Amino acid sequence: MAISGNQINADTLPVYVDNLRRASNDDNIVSGKLDLVDNALLGLFNNLVSKRRPANVSVMSGSLVVEAAPAAGGAFSFANPTGGDCFVLDVVVDVTTQTTGVATVDVGVAANATTSDDTLIDGGDIGTGAITLNNILHAGTNGLRSIKMTSAQFVTATASADSTGLVATYAVSLLKA
Repeated sequence: MAISGNQINADTLPVYVDNLRRASNDDNIVSGKLDLVDNALLGLFNNLVSKRRPANVSVMSGSLVVEAAPAAGGAFSFANPTGGDCFVLDVVVDVTTQTTGVATVDVGVAANATTSDDTLIDGGDIGTGAITLNNILHAGTNGLRSIKMTSAQFVTATASADSTGLVATYAVSLLKA
């Protein structure tokens, strides 16, 4: 099903995203243009979710913490807010200003707020330039498309090195099991 940008709504967004993902595997799509598409989709997704969020979906968001000496879970962490088991479906890290040095970020599900994990984004580059990372296109070696999270677990993000200069936000969508 071909969908143009002006036909996107909450019902057609999944088809549109799948079409873009398939197109991103073609040689005629430049990765820089795909990042622009990611940013546009993120804005559209946030707009649609805020208007039509089902009761069993939570979206956690905020800013990444800048750390000269990174600690496990120090970039951001939060406890499972759903009151039960859930699935972490989407993780987006939107870097608008990169770190002053070379750094990456790992995002995953951990036993506590001070444990590093890379089961969602493994080694996402936050030190080269502005980019929108997500667990589908930028999962790295260990990143998964989704993961089950128990009621006692945390989503954590850990920078690999000094994150001075970083300006970035995150959004994580959770589906109650």
